[in-house]
Amino acid sequence: MTTFKALYNFSDEVYLSTDPEQYKRLVTGVYFRPGGVVYEVMCGTEASEHYEFELSPKPDMVTKTR
Repeated sequence: MTTFKALYNFSDEVYLSTDPEQYKRLVTGVYFRPGGVVYEVMCGTEASEHYEFELSPKPDMVTKTR
């Protein structure tokens, strides 16, 4: 049996590592799937789903300044 633990919780603020603008997003869902933990995040009115490794609790200033 596989056990998953979520790194982020509902309503946590996160940043998407590939977003050049580094907009803040809110976690609105946590899904445990066979491939790992997937998070639904909202940026304004747009929702998207991402794996844990794509998210960060802090903005990436190097990505933002490219």
